[in-house]
Amino acid sequence: MPQTLTTAPNFRDLGGLPTADGRIVRSGLMFRSEALLEPTDADAAAIRAHGIVLVCDLRSDSERGHAPNAWWAAQGVERLDLDVMAAIEARDGPWSRLQADPTTVGAIAAMEATYTALPAAALVHVAAIIDRIVVGDLPLLIHCTAGKDRTGFVSAVLLAALGVDHATILADYLDSDGRWTPQVREHTRQMVADQIAEGVPPDAIDAMMGVDERYLSASFSVIDAHYGGSDGYFAACGVDAARLDIVRAALLG
Repeated sequence: MPQTLTTAPNFRDLGGLPTADGRIVRSGLMFRSEALLEPTDADAAAIRAHGIVLVCDLRSDSERGHAPNAWWAAQGVERLDLDVMAAIEARDGPWSRLQADPTTVGAIAAMEATYTALPAAALVHVAAIIDRIVVGDLPLLIHCTAGKDRTGFVSAVLLAALGVDHATILADYLDSDGRWTPQVREHTRQMVADQIAEGVPPDAIDAMMGVDERYLSASFSVIDAHYGGSDGYFAACGVDAARLDIVRAALLG
């Protein structure tokens, strides 16, 4: 089990996971996390020890404006800004569901709609991360605000590219359950208030804070139905078999 950071409880190494063909994802090369804004001294020392050279920030421009990656900038680490939500927000599908039903049921519907939209919204961003892996920009970190939805989806498809089976991918995704700070919950509450208005009950916020097998399954149902599976999805990303072989050589032991 990876170490737990006080200021970033959802930070973890994707290494150590087995693939369907008996290989292992190498440790110390690909990490996932929530936004890392003000780490304690102990957390900062633990993170520096990983030698991360690239931070892939999946947040929106407004999220970065509100909470810049100042700590990473101070470390001299390169940041790659990838706004995954831009295409989803343009369609307004998830928020319309919560506006129509500002309850737990509406929150779950909004989350499922978000995950249904994620495969198309993340295409160019997944390709950008793979490009950086191909040229050897490792170790890298993938993060959003809470480190569970955008980060969860992108981590899941990268693990699928490596040949990790779906049950193992799902277990890693569900490991984000409860790994959030009060600051992340307040950000989620404020985001909902900004989008639809105050008054969304706490249990609906809790539904949006959680991870659920239904959410990730919605993404993979789209990948299967519209792209013919993971190989077809990566082809749609513009990533051919030769580049995937390079990624597997770099990340599998």
